[in-house]
Amino acid sequence: MSTLAIVLLLLLPFADAQRPMPIASLWQRSQLQCEQQLPLQPKSAVDNPPQQSLFQHDPCRGDINASACNDCVATGIQDAQQLCLQKLNCWARSLHQSIMSTLAIVLLLLLLPFVDAEPWPLCGNGGNYTANSSYQSNLNQLSAVLPKRASSNTNLFATGTAGTTPDEVYALALCRGDINASACNDCVAAGFQDAQQLCPFSKEATMYYDVCLLSFSSIDFLSTTSSNDSGDILLIWNSQKFTESPFSISLLLFTLLNDTALSAVNSSRRFTTARMDISSLPTMYCVVQCTPDLTAGECATCLQDFPQLTLMYLDGSRGGRVLRVRCNMRYEIYPFYQGDPMLRIISLATAVPAINNTPPGAPVTVFPQPPPDVPPPAAIIPAGPAQEHKGT
Repeated sequence: MSTLAIVLLLLLPFADAQRPMPIASLWQRSQLQCEQQLPLQPKSAVDNPPQQSLFQHDPCRGDINASACNDCVATGIQDAQQLCLQKLNCWARSLHQSIMSTLAIVLLLLLLPFVDAEPWPLCGNGGNYTANSSYQSNLNQLSAVLPKRASSNTNLFATGTAGTTPDEVYALALCRGDINASACNDCVAAGFQDAQQLCPFSKEATMYYDVCLLSFSSIDFLSTTSSNDSGDILLIWNSQKFTESPFSISLLLFTLLNDTALSAVNSSRRFTTARMDISSLPTMYCVVQCTPDLTAGECATCLQDFPQLTLMYLDGSRGGRVLRVRCNMRYEIYPFYQGDPMLRIISLATAVPAINNTPPGAPVTVFPQPPPDVPPPAAIIPAGPAQEHKGT
């Protein structure tokens, strides 16, 4: 990472707190104008020699000093991370009074492996609502009650509706089964707030985080638990690859996912954490979860495409996630969940079944993987004794 990037990171906490008008906030109404290249006219900075900008393609306004320029560039990086991260190929410029910054996105791309990318939003195609409309009022009602409802539920799960047709809103929140109520409440509440910025005025949105998900829509997706209505599929992959043989890794990933999924399906909470210890292969950690209102069969059906998706899109990656509204999976080479694993896997499956390479019916969106988390604190929800499981 360059010295300039490190300096700018140190400056981030001191950057001007003004909020820019992010071009990415116009997604639904202006076809992602952040992909348009805005013309820039270089100007000199007061503390530099005449006719020289602080960066060749990234001028600050000529009447500000170097300190204000540094602060604004740092703010541009911070805002670009939060407001334009979903489109890595866009220019992601923040319109501040004193800068139109191409440097921000250049440095952002350099820093992507070192910054947390969550949330991962999926904005729906169900139309838009208007400011101060009945739909927005109903959405606000749900944002006031659903976080507490989910965090006070023993399964950290809640659904809710507000309003009447045609402005009725349906919402679902699910927190990862190993976190505490306070973290669940905060995560779901953040989902409602972030959806307004990342999917502005969209009637449909799903926000994925490390420890929770939030989904809302004008369409009643709560009345059925069919996997066909589980929404689009989001995959998050780690660009770092295993160095072991591809066959060994395919067998490892299949065993890890299959055994953890079977355990989750048969759990009353539809949730399992797992650790896999196989001699000569990396130790692996995994979480599989379905919404607890699914039956065992419905959970299994929701998860049935996950091995195929993993081997199609994530095969060889040292970490990855497959996320749907009704079910999700994550695996890593480091522990990322709270407490001891509920399942220990000590042997590989005998073979990887033939994988159908036909893409699934639901649309698939792929995001880059964020950096490893710090080791989690001690367990907040007792995991109980681990089950020992040999690969099948």
